[in-house]
Amino acid sequence: MLESRPNCTYTQFRAYPELQQLKLLQLNNSNNKMIARFNGVHRYLSNFWMSPVEFEGILYPSSEHAYQAAKTLDLEVRQKIADIKTAGEAKKAGQKVEKQPGWEEKKVEVMESIVLAKFTQNTDLRAQLLATGD
Repeated sequence: MLESRPNCTYTQFRAYPELQQLKLLQLNNSNNKMIARFNGVHRYLSNFWMSPVEFEGILYPSSEHAYQAAKTLDLEVRQKIADIKTAGEAKKAGQKVEKQPGWEEKKVEVMESIVLAKFTQNTDLRAQLLATGD
């Protein structure tokens, strides 16, 4: 069972892969409330939030698209995933790709890179994230 980690910082979040996998990022916002789910006003934190992300030379409509495409080294497949309309459809497509060698060992690092790109390339999202106060 996942133990509670109140007031979890980004650094602590990175140290606990089970939090990443469950998408239970807990940050303090200006109201001193924890963000336990990526919905409502915090929906933008989700990888399914449609905001463009350039990753390894391809522009994707969401970070979920980029993550699913990163599973493969096939550039044609990556572009096909980039052209998919929704993040949910991109996730389904990503489940069918031939994964690159060593994917399981590098997938967390890839996700970190994509999420960093999401918040550095989209100034509006970066401002919202910084407004959480952590």
